[in-house]
This record gives sequence, structure tokens and C-alpha cells, in this order.
Amino acid sequence: MIYITGDIHGNIARFEDKSMSQLKRGDYLIVCGDFGFIWEGSRQEEKVLNFLARQKYAILFIDGCHENFDRLQKYPVTEWNGGKIRRIKPNIIHLMRGQVYEIEGKRIFTMGGGCSSDLDLRQLRGTKWWPEETPSTEEMAEGVDNLFKYNLTVDYIVTHECPTKVKDLLVKELDNFNCVTAFFDEVCRQVKYKHWFFGSVHKDMHLSSAHTALFQRVLPLEVPGSKAAQPEDDRKRSRKTSSDDKKSASKVSASAISDNNSENSTDEDYRNGYRQRYGGKNGRAMRMELESLAKEYGAVAEEDTVKYYEPQESSEPEEEAASFDNWDSIMSDEMAERLKNRQPDTDEDNY
Repeated sequence: MIYITGDIHGNIARFEDKSMSQLKRGDYLIVCGDFGFIWEGSRQEEKVLNFLARQKYAILFIDGCHENFDRLQKYPVTEWNGGKIRRIKPNIIHLMRGQVYEIEGKRIFTMGGGCSSDLDLRQLRGTKWWPEETPSTEEMAEGVDNLFKYNLTVDYIVTHECPTKVKDLLVKELDNFNCVTAFFDEVCRQVKYKHWFFGSVHKDMHLSSAHTALFQRVLPLEVPGSKAAQPEDDRKRSRKTSSDDKKSASKVSASAISDNNSENSTDEDYRNGYRQRYGGKNGRAMRMELESLAKEYGAVAEEDTVKYYEPQESSEPEEEAASFDNWDSIMSDEMAERLKNRQPDTDEDNY
């Protein structure tokens, strides 16, 4: 199964959170940028990566605005599931910009990077900043080329930044509009997709039927609100409630007791999963190692509140013919002309 979460910023304590206990062997965890574990190349950092490499699930991350691109770009580029990647460890993979991957039958478009809103503060503090954080024109063009290969139709879009109109709902800043958000505005308008997940804003918010901001929550990669997106324990509880409703009136009391026990099953299931992962001799050793790494790495968990907002206007992408003809302001004349002349593929077997 595929799960997705927001920025981690090198916070190893995030992997001790009870929400991580739902991941099982063979699952995938996608991180929406600012992975943060490839930064200084220290022995401590290598210990953290080795710890993550021993997890039973795969960790797939896109880059954000807070990455050490000098170190990240030293890893060789290879192919995986239809797109380019950098393999950090056998189970830790950097999903590169402008790629379309096939994972468990789902078609996923990725575009990491963005434009730092705290650039002035970072420069004032003397914090290292990499201009490579912003996707280049070539990376955007490669993303467009790959989207056209699938007739501008994917299942999910995973990015660090988000479209301008979506960011305006979250952050009221004058610099919300930039070359990256403008690119995503065009993608949002022309590409057909089920749902768009992004990080960057450090909020857990389901904005509409088409967009979700993620930070600390760990969610299944499904359309939020759908049956498939419900945790397994919630689905079990729903099935049990349905079964109880069919019982005769004489068993209402017993049914209510059963429902009450079912309502408490979520925390209990999490505790059981935690015991299975960290119980016993080996589990205690892993827990002690994780706690030690968290202390040494100086991880600090940030608090956030889950909110819900439903915009008045539908954010579903319009079903128009693809043209990519409004990019003159953010691209060179040569690249804008190249994109204008592109036509969707007509091979129906592509999707």
C-alpha cells in the first residue's frame, strides 16, 4: 500500500510516531519534500540513514526547498518504475522532478523544489541556500513532455509547492506567485488527475476534492473521503456498525456495547502495532536506538492543527485541449514556443 506525508526536515522522531505503525512490509511512504536526511554527510547522519534503511517499507521522497543539493546530486541517476530516480539506500529513493511513475498500478507525477519564502532570513542567518531548489526550465519542460506521453492524464500529483490559487487559501503573501506556482497553475488547468498532494506550508489541511496539504499526518494515497482512503480499523468499524444495524431490537443493548468497544479499537490497534514493532529484545534495541538518534540529531516535533476548508469554486481541472500557451512570462521565448507546438499523443494505449 502507498502512504504519503509532509515535510520531515531530518526529524527522526517522526518515524517513532504511532501513525507510522500502520506501514507494513512492502508498503511505500512518499514524503512531499524537505526530506532533510542528506545534509552534512556526518557519521551521525549516516547512522540515521542506516536506521531508515532497515525499515520494512520503502521511503520515497521528492526534494523541497531545504535540501543539500550538492550532496543529493552526487548520487547517480537511474530508472525505476518508469521515471528517473536517485537511490540513496536500497529502500530510500529520491523521486526526481518532472517524472511519472507507475507504483502499484497508480500513475504518479512528481515535481519537487520550490521558491524559499524565508530566503532573506536564511541569508541573514548565514544559512546555506542552493539556487537549485527552484526547478529549471528544462525540468519543467521534461515534466510537460512526460505528461504528454500519458495524454495529460495521471492518477496523482505529488509536489512540494502547490498552484497559486491553492496557496492563496493557505498563506496570504505577496510572493505566492512565482515561476513554480505559475507552472503548477498551468498543470492544474490542463492535466486530468484524481488528487494533488503537496507539502511546504507545514499544515495538514484537506482543501477540496482535488487538493490536500500535508505536514505531520500519514495518509493512504487515495482520494481523501473515499472508502479506500479510510484506515483499515475504520473500515472494520464501519462494517461492524452496518452488521449491528441489522440485528433485532432486542439486541440493541449488546450492540451498543460492541459499538463502544469498536470505537476504542483505533488507539488499541495503534498500541498493538507499536508493541509488535518495538516489543521484545529486538524491539527494545530498535526503540533505544531511535530515541538515541532523536536526541543526538536534535529533532524537534512541530505542532499543527488539522483544519478543513471547502472553496466555493470547483478546483477540478478543466477538460480543455492542451496547449501550454501562457508561459511567456516565466520561460524563454524558445522554450515557450517549443511548448506551444506540442500536441497530445493519440495512442489510446497510453492510459
